[in-house]
Amino acid sequence: MSHVSKYKMKAKNFTALKSVLKAKGIVYKENCAVKMYGSNRVEAKVAFKLPGWRYECAVTEEGEILFDHFGSKYDTFERLGETVQAYNKEAIMDKAMGFALNWWEESVTDGIKLVLEY
Repeated sequence: MSHVSKYKMKAKNFTALKSVLKAKGIVYKENCAVKMYGSNRVEAKVAFKLPGWRYECAVTEEGEILFDHFGSKYDTFERLGETVQAYNKEAIMDKAMGFALNWWEESVTDGIKLVLEY
């Protein structure tokens, strides 16, 4: 049995999201209905299909990231996390570029940390 799941964070900067998807070579659609397992449908501001996934991910107008990994290749779930991490970096840098003098990345246990100097 499959169901639509909601990612634990929101993606509200659609420009940053589309920039990340384009940089990763992931085709996206805008303002569309996304079909998921069975009769599940989601209205999406941005929709994209990750490599190896059966269904598209949908980002709603409110920034909620909805997905259904059912029927996808078993080893592809981390691609969503990698895409969200790249989005987070892009969204932060989009805000910081107007006032940060310098920045760099540091590795931490569960990802990266952006350090900004003002």
